[in-house]
Amino acid sequence: MNKLSVKIGIALLPVLFALYYLVPSIVQFMPEQSSRVTPFITKYFPKSHLKLGLDLQGGTYLVLSVDLEKAVIMEYEKQTEFLRSHLKDNDIQFTDVTSEGYRVAVTFPSMDMGEKMEVLLRDKGSLFIKDDEETLKRNNGSIVVKLSDAWEKDYRHQIVAQAIETIRNRIDEFGVSEPTIQSQGENRIVIQLPGEKDSARALSIIKRTALLEFKMVDRSLSPGALEQMINDKIIEGTLPKDAKAADVNVALVDKLPKDTQVLFEIKTDPSTNAVRRTPWLIKNQTLLTGGSIADARVRQDPTSFNPYYVQLQFDKEGAVRFDQITGDHVGEELAIVLDGNVTSAPRISERIPSGSARITLGSGTDAKSIYEEAKDLVVVLRAGALPAPVVVEENRTVGPSLGKDSIETGKMSAIVSIVLIFIFMIIYYRVSGLVADFALVLNMLFILALMAAFGATLTLPGIAGLVLTIGMAVDANVLVNERMREESRSGKNEQTSVVLGYDRANLTIIDASLTTLISGIVLYQFGTGPIQGFAVTLMIGLFTSYITAMWYTKIIVKSLSTFRKGKYLSF
Repeated sequence: MNKLSVKIGIALLPVLFALYYLVPSIVQFMPEQSSRVTPFITKYFPKSHLKLGLDLQGGTYLVLSVDLEKAVIMEYEKQTEFLRSHLKDNDIQFTDVTSEGYRVAVTFPSMDMGEKMEVLLRDKGSLFIKDDEETLKRNNGSIVVKLSDAWEKDYRHQIVAQAIETIRNRIDEFGVSEPTIQSQGENRIVIQLPGEKDSARALSIIKRTALLEFKMVDRSLSPGALEQMINDKIIEGTLPKDAKAADVNVALVDKLPKDTQVLFEIKTDPSTNAVRRTPWLIKNQTLLTGGSIADARVRQDPTSFNPYYVQLQFDKEGAVRFDQITGDHVGEELAIVLDGNVTSAPRISERIPSGSARITLGSGTDAKSIYEEAKDLVVVLRAGALPAPVVVEENRTVGPSLGKDSIETGKMSAIVSIVLIFIFMIIYYRVSGLVADFALVLNMLFILALMAAFGATLTLPGIAGLVLTIGMAVDANVLVNERMREESRSGKNEQTSVVLGYDRANLTIIDASLTTLISGIVLYQFGTGPIQGFAVTLMIGLFTSYITAMWYTKIIVKSLSTFRKGKYLSF
């Protein structure tokens, strides 16, 4: 067996592997045959296949903005409570510990205690560092601490990453297939849900912040007095009848105790369908968030008007924190706040070391509605509560008809470009041109097979990248053929012309491919969905173009030159 025969055998293996990986994608795009052959394909062929992007099959496109400022302030409030407990555990007396935006002020009865706190923070490796400038400015027996700039920067990145993971988990629980979720800029998240038909519920799951917070109830104003204050503003015309909590807090800003806010508990009577909005005076400080939840499940309570509730179980750190909170506030009411509404506010009768709590639901008008509400809430909480509120900045729906038109347009452009290139190469280079055309077919086969193997998504820009790759692949073959012509015209024999033609065109093709590859890497790194789809196709195409143009065509040309004595070659 000669060396050329071995090369031909080796060259056939990638072709067979390419066909092997493309079969599932081909079946996927032939729905009339899919039901008959799917069991066979699933058993004997790879599970990965070529996916169609949002622009080709329709679906939902969302851009969410994460409220990073709220997230950082919430973390300050949580760390403030930890600091308070930390000082108590180490017998350091203090007058007050207050969170003020991005600073925490600790006031002491004597500065000896302040010095002990500084030593404690250094020895225990606390996240807080002393703000010397702010402490000196106050000069009132208090020390001001803050979280470091490096910590805050890392925390902001962590919040966005956690939000992306949470949204991904929610979509997975909901059952949306092949979503694309990625960050954009500092605080934006782009979500694409190709082919999603039940978009209304999917959007409600994604948009629902499920921001779960545990806050203490402030009883300095009785519920009756608070409700009367709100009714007085409604009678005056300052507030509408169904005023939101934010409007109520603005209207009562001078009458509410410091660091408190009004939040509503909304309940529906299942027998009369009457909606009851109960105002609660809640302390601003967040003691615990849904980020500490390890599990959430729907439970049934047949003795209650609301037969279904959500049982929460905190993680290890959350359980310790919940134990501290309930131990420090025995006899007080702990409000469970979900998305800005109070779901319940049970009185703490004793310390709860088990790390569990319950959320009662009642916005539904019947048991079935409450159960559905509980199920959706569990999906959100088990997937993880978002670490910060999110705002929907963009919401677009791409219809399947538009995707179908895009496919037809992209298919037609690819076919026309390929046919024109094929005709040109055959007319201008004859047999050598036919070899180049065969390399183009292999090139497209390899590109699509690699994309299918990696489960890549084919988008409309990706089709554009495929067409561009075809043109670049032809360019490589043109360079090789022109080099062979030059060598042949200088009087060299055919086999020598083939060897020199490929050798001398090689460096030029590598240089051109590397410069284009750099552009592709930059596009992928800094671009978003459609641009990245173009870049992926382009980079894969560069690799396959080089292989087909410099290896496969060389094997064919050498075979013709050896076995046919150059009879069919034309330079």
